[in-house]
Amino acid sequence: MRQFEMTRLFILLNIVGPDLLLRNYGRRAFPMLEQALLEVPPGQALLLDFASISVMDTSFADETVLELALGLAQNRYGERWMVLEQPSPATIDNLEGTIARRKAKVALLINESHHMRLIGHVEANLQEAWQLVCQRGELTARELADHFELEINTASTRLHKLYQARLLARHEEITPAGRQHTYMLPA
Repeated sequence: MRQFEMTRLFILLNIVGPDLLLRNYGRRAFPMLEQALLEVPPGQALLLDFASISVMDTSFADETVLELALGLAQNRYGERWMVLEQPSPATIDNLEGTIARRKAKVALLINESHHMRLIGHVEANLQEAWQLVCQRGELTARELADHFELEINTASTRLHKLYQARLLARHEEITPAGRQHTYMLPA
């Protein structure tokens, strides 16, 4: 995972911390964060490190993190992911509020003390599949189908949706039975 320390924005935007505030500053920060994401090699994640950020308000979040998440879900950035490291509870509340207000069907990966969780819009059955991947480390559609007693197509669709939403990574292998994807958290 490549890391971008969000405190760098104070210098780059010539603003005083510890808060990331205002839509105008968010608009100016977006190209910097987008460039950081594009510099991540395909197959890897950008870690946005929120250490020492007291709060990111809704307008700043709307112009930056939410826009990146929407772009990832729309496959504008290819095989890349984004993880938010240690955002404050107030920042998480503002991110969730921004997602809800825009009625965006997007979720974010949050890493808190080496524990991953999702915030935002995630259907219950997808959340359940995502949690099983977290518990096991990696998972195939067959394993998901067996665990929840699902049809293989249903299990495959759930995992694929999580992959398309950039909430899971995957690798492909060819087995005697055919092509198989194994899903895991992004690295």
